[in-house]
Amino acid sequence: MHSDRSLSEGQTTDFRLKEIIQMRPEEIKDEINRLELSEKLLLVEDIWDLIAVGNSEIPMPEWQKKELDRRYREYKEGKQTLHDWKTVHQELRAKYK
Repeated sequence: MHSDRSLSEGQTTDFRLKEIIQMRPEEIKDEINRLELSEKLLLVEDIWDLIAVGNSEIPMPEWQKKELDRRYREYKEGKQTLHDWKTVHQELRAKYK
C-alpha cells in the first residue's frame, strides 16, 4: 500500500482501492502491518469516511425498530430509569477490572 500524500498535509489518503479490493484478506492484513502507525490511523479514518458516505441510511431491522419504539414509549411514560454515560462507564470499569 502506498499513500499519495505526506502525513502532515491533512489530505485524504489514496490507497489504490482497486488493487486492494482484488487482494485476499491475508494480503490486505500484511499490507496494513507494513504501515507506520500514523498511516494506519489515516487508513482507519478513510475507511470510516467511506462507510459514512456509502451507508448514509443503514437499514434497521423491524425487530430493532419495535424495541426502540417500546423503550422510547416507556421513557415517555416514566417507566425507564436513565443513567448518565459517566456513571455507566465507571460501573462497567469497576465490574470488569
